[in-house]
Amino acid sequence: MTGVFTWTVKKFCLLRLGETASKGAPLTSTESSTAGMLSTLRLPPIPGVLTDLISEGVRARQRRTLMALKQDTNLVALSAPDATISRCVQAAAIQGDDVLGELRQMIQSEKSAERRSALNFLFVAVCVQVGGDRWLENICSEGLSDPEATAEALLSFPVPKDAWGESTSHIYALWHASLAGKVDSFWASYLLGAAGCRDALPELRSRLSDGDVTSAEMYALAALGDQSPRLKERLQNSLQKAGVDASWGWKALHVSPGLLAPEELRRICPDSEQWPQEVWPWLAVRAPETILLSDDLKEKIHSDSRLRLFALMGHISALFAVCSALSESGLAVTAEQQDVLLLVAGECPSELSIPGTPEVQRQKVLRTLFLRVCRQSHIAVPNDADECPWLLDRILAMPLATTPALRFGYRMAAIPVWDARLAELSHVMRQWLYMERAARAGHALPLSATSVSRRQWQALDISNFVDDLRS
Repeated sequence: MTGVFTWTVKKFCLLRLGETASKGAPLTSTESSTAGMLSTLRLPPIPGVLTDLISEGVRARQRRTLMALKQDTNLVALSAPDATISRCVQAAAIQGDDVLGELRQMIQSEKSAERRSALNFLFVAVCVQVGGDRWLENICSEGLSDPEATAEALLSFPVPKDAWGESTSHIYALWHASLAGKVDSFWASYLLGAAGCRDALPELRSRLSDGDVTSAEMYALAALGDQSPRLKERLQNSLQKAGVDASWGWKALHVSPGLLAPEELRRICPDSEQWPQEVWPWLAVRAPETILLSDDLKEKIHSDSRLRLFALMGHISALFAVCSALSESGLAVTAEQQDVLLLVAGECPSELSIPGTPEVQRQKVLRTLFLRVCRQSHIAVPNDADECPWLLDRILAMPLATTPALRFGYRMAAIPVWDARLAELSHVMRQWLYMERAARAGHALPLSATSVSRRQWQALDISNFVDDLRS
């Protein structure tokens, strides 16, 4: 009985410490003394505690990986597995070498590729969270067999001690090790840009001046805000190629959209039939009129992204298309339709998500929503707009081409504001909005829609603060 009680108390202490730290709250005096006892005295782990923590972390990591692959997942949903992973890593890190040894054994014996990737992620995360002098040695010995999981763990951990702090010293250390030939320089260079390590910018610029840089270094330079002619030339050369180099070129352009002028696109890719899908969101935030004024380009946009692209440009036709489709079908709102409603109108009425809502009620809600947005944005509508046929040229009293761009139910500002509704948008739409903010504000923004939710919430809070000051 005593053994069970001790096991329960210790597991509670580990989880409680991890949960408290993940919320950024200070530890109580009792928790502080418990943490000191567990980390300083290095109590041997009670059988089952570490295995339970690791298993919970692996399940959360696998769940998060699947959610990151689904483009319709939103930030609110992504925050749940992230919180579990953070809690497990911080709790497991208290045991230091004991948990690393357990993870090594599990990695070596695991046959499932998905679970091995999750275990690799946890191994690197715990190494970084524990810190000390041997973390890089531990990672080099076990953690680099899955580069993508390693990179994501290094970007996600260690968990900062306060709400605004982020540690990048371990990424600099990894980069220096890559320069010495100890680790792969490709992912180390990528991490510099993704983590915003600006102190590395002089060295990267020097490498750019000396000769051709790798695609990861090109991305890092773009993400760190470099606007030099040499980088622009390197970027254009990569976009003219095919395969991996071109893919990294578009990634660099998405985090720093100003590196390429819209008129240069035709010179790099003369045939719009061959434009990759990455072109369209970039063009939509850099030169939306290029798409809106060309019927030929509109037809070439992939149907799966057409509505979201028009919503990104704030065009009222996207909102009308969704309202019209929902009023006729009677089906539940899809993730794409929800994106359009939230981004253009500012809300997604609850009646659209409730099965069995009468058709008349749905049509009334949708028409009321559409007309409210028009009136708030000073878009003229006829006197009989509440009853006229559901046709765009009939419900608007002004030419479609003259309607203003809309965002959250109002006219779009020069630098569109962010608010809590951003967290309800899908991965794909949030990624485009991050690119839009970089393009409109004129600076690089190396933020991924699938990166750890903590960083995205921080960006949202900072943006809200700046938007409040600007208004």
